[in-house]
Amino acid sequence: MTSMLHSLRLFAMAAATVLAAATASAQPSGAPQAHDHQDHAVAAPSQGGAAGMTGMSREAMARLAALDERIRTLAIDMNMFTGELKVETMAALLTALVERQSLMDHQMRQMHEGMMRGMMQRRSAPAASPDEEPGAMCAPSP
Repeated sequence: MTSMLHSLRLFAMAAATVLAAATASAQPSGAPQAHDHQDHAVAAPSQGGAAGMTGMSREAMARLAALDERIRTLAIDMNMFTGELKVETMAALLTALVERQSLMDHQMRQMHEGMMRGMMQRRSAPAASPDEEPGAMCAPSP
């Protein structure tokens, strides 16, 4: 019995946290519309690794934008529904939030690895040999 109450309390706290995070970024637009809650694949052309200023690929940015929109939609729907439908919407909202966080973690890991790789390449750049004079590479003076 205590274990079940603990689990319910934990679920309620997680749902409240999700609700607070989702409604903080949600922008209500008057009357809620009916939404299709099917997962939609975002088809964004890959530009050969072309990255924006953030270092994320266009595909990842498009996927992130689609997830953000889905999270906003689910948060609005969750506030509108009651009963079993509300619980199902909360589960979908939690799933979308976890997917978004996983995507962000993956992108951050890739950016970090890229930065570390760049730093290692700069460190391993060949230095001038000790027997060369600093001016030895310059044109001879007349």
